[in-house]
Amino acid sequence: MLMVTVVDEYRFGALFILGFYLFETKQASPLVPFSMFDDKNIRWMNIHGFSGWAAFFGTASLIPLFLQKMAHLSILMSGVALIGSAVGWMSAAVPAGKWILKYGYRPLFIVGSLSFTVSGVLLVLLQADNGFWYAFFVMVIQGFAFGLLSTTGVIGAQQLV
Repeated sequence: MLMVTVVDEYRFGALFILGFYLFETKQASPLVPFSMFDDKNIRWMNIHGFSGWAAFFGTASLIPLFLQKMAHLSILMSGVALIGSAVGWMSAAVPAGKWILKYGYRPLFIVGSLSFTVSGVLLVLLQADNGFWYAFFVMVIQGFAFGLLSTTGVIGAQQLV
């Protein structure tokens, strides 16, 4: 029954997106001009942004549950592990504006993507006996990656549009 419900919701969402696309392509002044996705830089910024947000929200949902059920940590401590992402995020997002001027967009996207990859590999190695600090450290790395990708993506998209 749940599978039928989920599939029906995906069909509704797909139909809604298709209808939105068809409506927008017929407008003289569309809300979302799809021609902007012809620009390779904007397309890559959107791909990085989407994958970054997906990884960030997926991990933010997984880590507390994993630490509660598998590592037998309290609700408080399993939530505190997510503070690592805020620490990493701020350590990258704040100086990212200056880094863009110094290094450009491409190297920052590469470093952000590699940081996400490293955090993903470390999450694959996460086990119940790794504990709180391991999860915290992985979240710092992922937060750094997310802060770097989101800031450079937003500034880059604003500059290109």
